[in-house]
Amino acid sequence: MVQELFRRLFRASRPELGRLFQLMARDGARHAGFPSRAQVSGRHRHGDRFNRQIRCWPELRQGLRSRLLSRFFLWSVFLTHRLTVCERGSFYILLGIDSVRFDADVMRQTGRTARRAFPDVFTFEGVRYVQLRDQLVDTFRQIQALDEQPATPGRFLQNQGLKLRFAGLLVRQFCQLIEATGVKVEGTA
Repeated sequence: MVQELFRRLFRASRPELGRLFQLMARDGARHAGFPSRAQVSGRHRHGDRFNRQIRCWPELRQGLRSRLLSRFFLWSVFLTHRLTVCERGSFYILLGIDSVRFDADVMRQTGRTARRAFPDVFTFEGVRYVQLRDQLVDTFRQIQALDEQPATPGRFLQNQGLKLRFAGLLVRQFCQLIEATGVKVEGTA
C-alpha cells in the first residue's frame, strides 16, 4: 500500500510526499525481510511468498478446506483493508487520493495475485460484493459516530442493533460467490 501511495504521489507532482512514502516503502520492505530493491511492492511480494508457502501443503489447495481457506483469507484481507482505508479517509484526502478508487484498485490487484495461489477467489464482476462492502463501511461509520455520543440506554440499544446489522452483512459478504481459478496442485491431474 505504501509503495502504491509513493507512485501515485510522484505521478501527482507531489515529490516531497512521494519521497517520504518511498522511504517508508523501503523500510517496510526491509522490515518484512525482502532482500530486493527499495522499490519492491510488498503486496506482490507477500502474494508470491504466500503462493510458495501454500504450495508446500497440497491438501490446502483442494477440497472443502481449500475453498474455506481461500474464502476466509481473501474476505479478511479485503475487509480489513477497506475498513482501514475508511478509518483513515482524511489521510487519503490530504494526499489527494480517492480512497474508494484506491481500495478498488487494491482489490483488483490482490485478486490477480490470489489467482496464482488460491483455487477459488471472489468474483467482482457483479456489484453485490462491492454493495455489501459499501454497506459494511456505512454501518461501521454509524457505529463509530454512535460511540462518540454520550452513553444512554437508547444509544446502547441502537449500538447493539448496528453491530447485529454489521455481523449480518459480514456473513452475507463472506457467503458471496467465488469462482475457480484453475490452480492445480503440483503432481496431480
